[in-house]
Amino acid sequence: MPLAAPPPPVTVVIDRHDDAIHTHTALAAHHPPSGRITLHPGPGTTSETGLAHDPLAALGKPPLLPGRFPGGRQPAWEAATAWIAALPVTRLTVLRAHRLTARRTMRLLELRALTALAEAAKDGLEVSVAAIARRAGVDRTFLYRHRDLLGQIHAQAAEPPTVPGGRGPAVSRASLQADLAAADARTARLAAQVRRLEARLSEILGELVWRESGVGGPDDTEQLQAQITTLEQQVVDLELKLQDQGDELAAARAANRELMAQLNRGRDTPPPPR
Repeated sequence: MPLAAPPPPVTVVIDRHDDAIHTHTALAAHHPPSGRITLHPGPGTTSETGLAHDPLAALGKPPLLPGRFPGGRQPAWEAATAWIAALPVTRLTVLRAHRLTARRTMRLLELRALTALAEAAKDGLEVSVAAIARRAGVDRTFLYRHRDLLGQIHAQAAEPPTVPGGRGPAVSRASLQADLAAADARTARLAAQVRRLEARLSEILGELVWRESGVGGPDDTEQLQAQITTLEQQVVDLELKLQDQGDELAAARAANRELMAQLNRGRDTPPPPR
């Protein structure tokens, strides 16, 4: 599966003389249909929610969401993430970024990471700390320092990945384990049925030998022979089914081992504290 192109790196442009032509050029580059939006945060506010309203307004979406929300907080950042990932936005220009507080700057970097996570989930790409950090162009320590982001990455990684093309979720660890358990149960049932048929065949063969030896009374030998042939064929059929089930079980176990190996390779351990 081809990997989607990662977003461009974060670029800081220093305009020592605050030349108006640079501002006009950035504003003129604003074109949401082409994936380019330009933000001009208001200098009179330090609100993080207010900063989330800027990309929504730049995309022509209502910044004030209707309805009531827990704690009175509107999910403005969640809405901005969803719209940026859906359109998609490939370049986000922030004017006068040096005037942003450290927390608002971190919010923009979190928005970049959340957008990378949403795109990975939508495209069925690998979801892990290393993969999201690589796509977002941030260091893994940034994600480990933000527990909310880390929790969302781990939660998404536990979900079955989406297959591109709208064919639904792909094989997950849970589905493989369920298939493995079902195959084990089918194999056990078939093995029990084979044992019952073999026991019945032994009884019929014993009766036939007993009668042919002259100890028992005469019986219809052709009818017994037909029953023996039928039972032997059933035993052969069940042994073939049991072999097929064993092959399916082996394939499921191999797929499970491969998935576990991929999960172990993709799982990242937090860096040691400095």
